[in-house]
Amino acid sequence: MADSPTPRPLVDDPLHIADTETVLRVVQAGFFTGEVIQSHAFQDQSLDKCKGWGLADFCASVALKSIWEAESGDVDVLLSDFSPGAGLAEIPVAALRGLHTKGNQPVPQGVMHDPRHERPWHAVVFTLGGGQRSKAARSAIVAQASWFWHPDW
Repeated sequence: MADSPTPRPLVDDPLHIADTETVLRVVQAGFFTGEVIQSHAFQDQSLDKCKGWGLADFCASVALKSIWEAESGDVDVLLSDFSPGAGLAEIPVAALRGLHTKGNQPVPQGVMHDPRHERPWHAVVFTLGGGQRSKAARSAIVAQASWFWHPDW
């Protein structure tokens, strides 16, 4: 990780990341039971870790599916940094941007392309209002997510 003297603000990018895009999120073992994904699977990285990557606020790593598929589409590449037993959930970008809690409160999420070395598909998802994603927002994401690749399949 390279420290950045001035962390980059998180900015939603609908011009380059269309609502028709899908993101993939690694769901680590222990963050799902059977096929049921827990809200912890969509928690943000610590603020220190985000700032270590040069990002100004809380966010969670995802892969832009279209770029990943164009590069390789190899599930093992996405899971290579994680312990065995992890899977991949997919979430439509439109669902993230228009996210509402069960109580119908808006909790819109932004998506920003954040390519990393040898991972041009890397992006981050963040709460448009800033700060750490609430449990209600994480649960709302779970309601929009589906399995793309499950370790037991």
